[in-house]
Amino acid sequence: MGQQMFPPESGDSSDGEEEGLAASPRHRHQNIASAPILPFTHADVASSAEVSQNSQIAIQNLSTAVTHSMTEATCHLEDKNWRGIALGNRLLLGHPACRRHKISIDAVVNGITVGIPGVILPYEDVNRTEDMVVIERDVLGDINGGDTSVMEKAFCEEGFEEVGEKCLKFETEFRLTFAETHEFCREQHGAYLALIDSARHFKAIIDHIISNEMKESFWIDGTDRGHEGQWTSKEGQDFPMGTPFWAGFLDYQEPNGGTKENCAHINNGQSFYISDLDCNSAFWFICEQANNYDKYHKNESASELLCPLHYNALGGKCIAFLNEYAVPWSEANLRCGDLEQPGELAIVDDIELLRAISVHLNEEWLEDHDYWLGGYDEGHEGLWTWTDGSGVPMGTPFWGLGSEGQEPDGESTENYLAIVGHGHFYFRDMAGSANLHPLCQLIE
Repeated sequence: MGQQMFPPESGDSSDGEEEGLAASPRHRHQNIASAPILPFTHADVASSAEVSQNSQIAIQNLSTAVTHSMTEATCHLEDKNWRGIALGNRLLLGHPACRRHKISIDAVVNGITVGIPGVILPYEDVNRTEDMVVIERDVLGDINGGDTSVMEKAFCEEGFEEVGEKCLKFETEFRLTFAETHEFCREQHGAYLALIDSARHFKAIIDHIISNEMKESFWIDGTDRGHEGQWTSKEGQDFPMGTPFWAGFLDYQEPNGGTKENCAHINNGQSFYISDLDCNSAFWFICEQANNYDKYHKNESASELLCPLHYNALGGKCIAFLNEYAVPWSEANLRCGDLEQPGELAIVDDIELLRAISVHLNEEWLEDHDYWLGGYDEGHEGLWTWTDGSGVPMGTPFWGLGSEGQEPDGESTENYLAIVGHGHFYFRDMAGSANLHPLCQLIE
């Protein structure tokens, strides 16, 4: 949304009792209307709702405060104060309820507390991913002395830790049902049950669980209760399906519990992939700090990658699927090199790339196809490497599950890396003599 300039109002609107705006009863006010109003951009979170005239006045006043060296802010809700922080050129108020109610905001401006009416947007017009007050100002002097690098990091409250650029709390002291976890995260932390919204986020959580030797399952925010087969968060956001999120075996993939299993959990019995289970079961769970939602729960459009003929732009690479050939692994790389723009067997070391490949193959109705990748452990059993000598990522969420555990499981008889349709395009080890299609990447 482009910049907007709001004209200065006469008088101190922060002392007013205008409809839809609450005045602060807790602090003395200073007249800030005479201060210059600088260009101001309110965040994309407001683009889905009409901002009322009263809200525009509130935005104007808060914008003025931000441009006058504000270093902290608090929104008052019921009997609690929720402290916010200034990051670069944005003010973050750290509780989602600061968007949903008629509240007042107090800002510290040059050491003096200024009461400012809250910005009100209808909750029904605001997605859960945007449950936070975010105010941006023009970069005419940054709050943090010109250093905006802090904006790239999550600001985690006490008890939360940064995992995959989000602030999470892994509750491992007791077990609750799915419904109880939502209430606990909200009442105890002003947070949400954690929502998985990207492959990279999921991988970060799994890496954290495994590195900290957590041995049990965790509830996360996903359910199809009341809408069988359509998985969403409790608030209705889309929940990711398929690879690399849900446990994938040869010939079937979770969820498979029907109407008896309607809630999603990270399952320690299935190598920490997601599976469905009875919502009344009790597990550990993960809370997610509310004030990271604006930055991290929205899809950012990547710059368009232009690929030559035969290649598809997927996950930041140019990928070709040579469906006209089915050859042993030793010949697959040669076929990639024969393309008009030469390629090589693909190195899939980014989980978002594996996700993009899986989505593409399913969208193109190629679920019955199998493909070679550029990985092997021939000559160094158990040490999987790519053709460029770098290591193949192991474990969840790259490798699929079999009848006796997680791949690779072929030992010395299966030394080459593939993704196969009936294995839901997770990594599998296979004998190099099998005839599969080459999956190529453009040689840069």
